[in-house]
Amino acid sequence: MSAISLLDVILVSSNNKVLDSGVLHRPISDHSIVFTKLKVKKPKATTQSITTRSYKNYNAGNFAIDLAEEADSLLTIFDQSDVDSKLTVLNDTLQSVLNVHAPLKEIKIQSRPCPFVNQEIKVLMKSRDRLLKQFTQSRQDNDWKNFKLSRDLVKEKLLEAEREYTLEEVSANKTNSSSLWKIINRAIPSKDIQGPAFTKDTSVLADEFNQFFAQVGPNAAKAVLSLREEHNITAQEHSTEVTTAITKSCGTLQLENSIMRRDSPNSNFSSYE
Repeated sequence: MSAISLLDVILVSSNNKVLDSGVLHRPISDHSIVFTKLKVKKPKATTQSITTRSYKNYNAGNFAIDLAEEADSLLTIFDQSDVDSKLTVLNDTLQSVLNVHAPLKEIKIQSRPCPFVNQEIKVLMKSRDRLLKQFTQSRQDNDWKNFKLSRDLVKEKLLEAEREYTLEEVSANKTNSSSLWKIINRAIPSKDIQGPAFTKDTSVLADEFNQFFAQVGPNAAKAVLSLREEHNITAQEHSTEVTTAITKSCGTLQLENSIMRRDSPNSNFSSYE
């Protein structure tokens, strides 16, 4: 149980469009949810979609025949002077033939269904939310323990119900390969398609990380000396030597930090690790 603190706030330049605001206590996180209602028009819901190829009418033999007819186009690869041009010719030729046999199509992404959430689990969820509300009002350790037990029980029941539902679906669709693969793909966690959060080149970013961590030791030593001088702390017979060696091996920057200390029983300067 953590101490109460104000971490999340919502700032507005004008209260004219604010209808309501407050805090929601939900068991999905230790942090409560800060919300506000604004008088604005609701934007149209945008459906997410992905582009994929349809192999419904794909025939490997016909694809090979049509690709062979593009031999003249493929042979022009040897006339190109650089590898990028060669790759462009290859990709354009393959995709032009593939578009005929396996055309592109867009598929709308639907939310993951939860048919396994039965009435028993819904009752447990309501009890969990009630215990969380009780804890937020009392801030008692016993209420927090009760909430954690209820939260863990809900997670356990959800996993158990999902597992049983998936096994039943697999057993019922053993002879239907299409439905079987849909069940398997639904059960497997989806991959994170979000791109990297940085926009810099990876080599530049790696160099910046190396430079930062290479200065951690020296900066810490300078901070210790500054604090010692500020508070007039003497360090007789106690020395801290920070050596930083940066070497390049096989094109990789390696950082080696060694801290050597000599401690004396009579030293009145404490070291922190």
